[in-house]
Amino acid sequence: MKPYARILMTGCKPSHNKTNARKRFVTFFDMIREVLIKSGVSVEQREVIPGENLDAYDMIFVCMMPLSAIGSTSWYGAVWALYHSKDKCLVVVEDSRTRDHSSAIKYCNKDFDKRAFRKNIPRNYRDEALAVKDELHSQIDELDRNGYSRVILPLFKWWNRDKKDALGRAFINSEIIPIDPSHIILDVFPLCDCDSIVKNRAVVLAALSDVRKLLPDRNKWDCDIIGYGHWSTSSYASNDSTNKKTKIVSWEQEFIEYCRNYGTLSFPHKHSGLGWWRQRTVMAALAGAVYIGDDKETEDMGFAYHLTSFSRVQERFKKSSDKVLNKIIYHQRKWLFDNISSEHECAEILKGLIRI
Repeated sequence: MKPYARILMTGCKPSHNKTNARKRFVTFFDMIREVLIKSGVSVEQREVIPGENLDAYDMIFVCMMPLSAIGSTSWYGAVWALYHSKDKCLVVVEDSRTRDHSSAIKYCNKDFDKRAFRKNIPRNYRDEALAVKDELHSQIDELDRNGYSRVILPLFKWWNRDKKDALGRAFINSEIIPIDPSHIILDVFPLCDCDSIVKNRAVVLAALSDVRKLLPDRNKWDCDIIGYGHWSTSSYASNDSTNKKTKIVSWEQEFIEYCRNYGTLSFPHKHSGLGWWRQRTVMAALAGAVYIGDDKETEDMGFAYHLTSFSRVQERFKKSSDKVLNKIIYHQRKWLFDNISSEHECAEILKGLIRI
């Protein structure tokens, strides 16, 4: 079988449409582009102009996000691509706020002329979109009624199909195409040698908000909790919640903190139990840190992850010997590396989607 000749990648915000957009790390959409290019596929990535003819492309990957978001400056073009080329479009969603998609679509559809073209919100190609507003409204109405057709999502191989409803109404009728992008983390960070590093008996929580609000029963933790985020952070010990500071932390610095400390804490999230891909899961294994996750998140993972779920680990983390913790790390690493996808597996999935 012969691969399609021309692939277009587009989406709702600048990072979806520009290969040189400023980014702190490799995104899921970036990974798809790079894997396609390495597979010998011709890929063009750019913003779509509403009303343009897209017949020259054999397949279009459209990265969607909540349409009402301020950063969704290019959604007119993304929705036009879905309308104009619906039979050859694949939707990609990389952000975990999937429940916001349906509410944003419904919001736009309810009073389309007013809400889709609000002048106080920056949107690209507004005049071109107004010229095809009936077509755009038709596509928004279809999304409101039926949701997305085929969607590529960042999901671990063990994702739980029975919990698909957690994604929200826009995905209820979707054909979900799961892709595990773990290899992008393996390509960036080394495997930490646990035997050569003296680790602190502390747990690291990387978050973009106040870490104290994310921890269940934080007073039960018998060890220090160190909070880190990609932009701003709160850092505090469990016995001194007033010790707060703010600083910029890079992705690389976050990994270093995982290497320095014995625990990596993954707070509960809306998709806990679904198998939504999270980079910290892979980073923890590489760094040689005990992965501590929500019970719902770890229940479909290996037994070593069950041992360190929230309900089991909170009160005894500090009491375990280094030998016990290192043994847990070993078994978590082994299970994870046996169950994540390689770049070759991702390539095979994508090549299967774009073949005649």
